[in-house]
Parts: sequence; structure tokens; C-alpha cells
Amino acid sequence: PTNGYFLSAQSGNTGGLTWAEAGGFTLGTPVTGSGSNITFTGIPSSARLIIVSFDNISHNHGSNSDFKVILGDSGGLETSGYTSNVIYTGSGGDQGGGAYTNGHTFYYQAGASTTIYGSVIISCVDASNNKWSLLSHAGTSANYISDAAGSKTLSGTLTQVQIMSGAGGGIDAGTVNIMYQ
Repeated sequence: PTNGYFLSAQSGNTGGLTWAEAGGFTLGTPVTGSGSNITFTGIPSSARLIIVSFDNISHNHGSNSDFKVILGDSGGLETSGYTSNVIYTGSGGDQGGGAYTNGHTFYYQAGASTTIYGSVIISCVDASNNKWSLLSHAGTSANYISDAAGSKTLSGTLTQVQIMSGAGGGIDAGTVNIMYQ
């Protein structure tokens, strides 16, 4: 077999090779913003690395809004207990940011007409205690860059991830997808 497999050295010092199943990423189905928050469910309990990618997303709230990632388990999405810090800088020298406990804020105070692109990396720190680390990098059509880092301990095994507008409304444009391993 060759599709989905790779040659791996056999254990020990036998010097032989064997076919092993490749453990690559599983790519989700892209979702186009339609005015609601976007939730990806059915993430397998074996997933230890999740990447959320987004391109040209915007929100439909009437004023500035943060963009957040919310993690969840079989009991639902968890909107408290996060440690999340976000900073931004603009081409005109503007700088700012904030600290959050109600989700992982990956972009700070985007205007309604601003489109955002980038990724959030969600990596497992301790599977037996459901501890996750979050890291993100995003840019905008308004010449701003945002970086964020945080962590979250879930009450159970991670099964879902939501991308949302923090001030209400939802994601009204652009594309979001996940991949996991």
C-alpha cells in the first residue's frame, strides 16, 4: 500500500522498513459567514492540534466588536475560565489590546466593515486534564495586525469550536474552516 501510508523504520536495530499509516490532518468543510456564529462540532476525542483558518470574515454588529474562539465539550460551549491576551498595532502607529476571560479573543475591536484573515492554533497541553493553549495571528483590510495567546481548561474532552463576534451579531461574510490532528 502507498496511498495514506509512509515507509517507517522498524523498531529496534533490525534495519528494516515497514509501511505505516500516515497521521496527517483532517480538513473540515469550509463555512461561509451568513450572519450567525460559526460552530464546528464532531471534533474527535483523539484530536490534539486544531487549526482554525479564516479569510475575509466580518461581523454584523453595528459598531466595533472583538472576534473570539470559544471551546466546548459534550456539555456545550464554555464561555468563562479563559486566560486570553490580545494586542494590535496599525500602520499609523496605533496600538492597544486587552485581557479576557470569556473566550480567546483573536482580534480586538474590529469595525463592522473591516475584514479579517488569519489563523488560531489550539494545541493540547494536557489531555488527561483537558488543558488547551491558544495562539493566533490575524490581519485586516484596515492595515492592522493582531496577536493573541491564551489558555483554557475544559470540563470535559474538547468536541467543538465556535468562532464568534464578541459584541453580538455574527459572522456575516468570509470563509472559516478547521483542520485537526
